[in-house]
Amino acid sequence: MKKESMNNIKESINSLKKETDKIEKYIKDFEEKEEENNLNKLSQNTQQDLLTVTEKFEGFRMFPYKCSEGYTTIGYGYNLDANGISKKIAEELYEEAMASTLNNLEDIFPGFYEFGRARKIALLTMHYNLGNNSFREFKSMIGEIKNRNWRDAAHAAMNSLWATQVKERAHHTKYMLLYNKYPEDF
Repeated sequence: MKKESMNNIKESINSLKKETDKIEKYIKDFEEKEEENNLNKLSQNTQQDLLTVTEKFEGFRMFPYKCSEGYTTIGYGYNLDANGISKKIAEELYEEAMASTLNNLEDIFPGFYEFGRARKIALLTMHYNLGNNSFREFKSMIGEIKNRNWRDAAHAAMNSLWATQVKERAHHTKYMLLYNKYPEDF
């Protein structure tokens, strides 16, 4: 009876912890939304004017640069050194880059969607890491994939400078290409 009672208490404690975690996440999400929506306190016209004037003063640069004070800056004078980027912005950048990666892989491999899930993920992450021009230099691997020769494609990926640079990642990619499944240590 005591053991059953202890188990009930442990279950109650675990349940309370889960509920507390949910509440804390809700509060955090609410606070982040409040911060995100701060500009919404301004009218649309004021927001547009603000952007126009900021762009006039700061300019716009797609690539990071050093401002007059020596800080790494991007966009409309956004100070990366002082502010970094939020997870939301990082996810938006990732989604944009991954969409471009997917478009490139569709172009390279017309049958891309016929590949198994792990193989698609391996190729997407490899391309994302390398960029389109460097990925396209893997001509042997690309040719083997087009012929659905996964063994030789995996070995071609490993026979590269990239594999020596990214080490474990390359071994995981090889495994995913060979077996169309994720390594057990994932």
